[in-house]
Amino acid sequence: MKLSQIEFTHQGKPCGSFRIRSIEEKIGRKLPEDYKKFIKTTGGGTLSLKNTTLAGISLSDGDELEINVEQIFGNGHSEDDDNDLADYASFLAEEWEIPTKVLLIGNPGAGMHESYALNYDLEGFPPHSVLYLDNDEPGQFTLVAESFETFLQKLKPTPDYDPDTAGQGQLSEKMQQDITGAREGTLSPQLKESIAATHIADYEEIVRRAAYNLALTEGGFGVWGSNPAWLHPRDVVYWAAQQVQSSSSLESFNWPFWEDTPWDGNEYQFPTLIRSSFLLEGDFAGVACNEAMLRIWWKRRMEAGVLTETSDGFKLKDDYIATILETLR
Repeated sequence: MKLSQIEFTHQGKPCGSFRIRSIEEKIGRKLPEDYKKFIKTTGGGTLSLKNTTLAGISLSDGDELEINVEQIFGNGHSEDDDNDLADYASFLAEEWEIPTKVLLIGNPGAGMHESYALNYDLEGFPPHSVLYLDNDEPGQFTLVAESFETFLQKLKPTPDYDPDTAGQGQLSEKMQQDITGAREGTLSPQLKESIAATHIADYEEIVRRAAYNLALTEGGFGVWGSNPAWLHPRDVVYWAAQQVQSSSSLESFNWPFWEDTPWDGNEYQFPTLIRSSFLLEGDFAGVACNEAMLRIWWKRRMEAGVLTETSDGFKLKDDYIATILETLR
């Protein structure tokens, strides 16, 4: 597949050799020429239905693996772009405990459970070959392609891809459902109370618009880090919740992901605010998210100085949220 034929739904920024050298310095690795060319030409990003299916991969037990490639990391546009190989992918590699003998380069859209990596020092696989990792089974690697170029050539359209309507607002059934949920779905009691506490007449409309923007992406109501559309829902919901009950820490707002994390009594957490909202009849969950994405949001807002610790917990600044509201109106 020629690089010019690769389609993205959220694309990074093509770059030059200087940026490539900067990425290599940050990750401490020299990238293979075919991967460098990919980043320089396309910028990487979230793939469209035209080139997202990876089939015919043989597992060690003899079964065949058919899986998607949702995102290939490359060069981002800004600090809020989750496509940066040097920054974002490195963060995920640490969070997901990816072995340092490989380089995390992409994911199938299943959150922290699966990923793709370039081999550098792992024995038994060719240098710079592309490997599939099952992160739920540490050390389980499967050879996908002997080079990054071959990896790209193996990408095929999904069964839902229609070349006659591609690029013309083609919506999957799941995306249509997510859009309806964003516009009309029920909101949790906690989110309703938080919205009312802002005393901003159109705040529910703003929250729904942020959710709608997320629903328009191929990731849908899943915060997997493949695009920045998930940042604004997080902003507007957190700011509304702090009007009722501030969070004393990241863990307090995120909810106890693991059984050994105690609950501090905060009723205005991510699950009660977002995961239990935008529901249609028969739905069990709204916006899903993995822990790494939540930590990234918190870290970025803290570093930007817009999320600050007060005597009454951590709060997003009013002047910052005003700019977000202006963007969403």
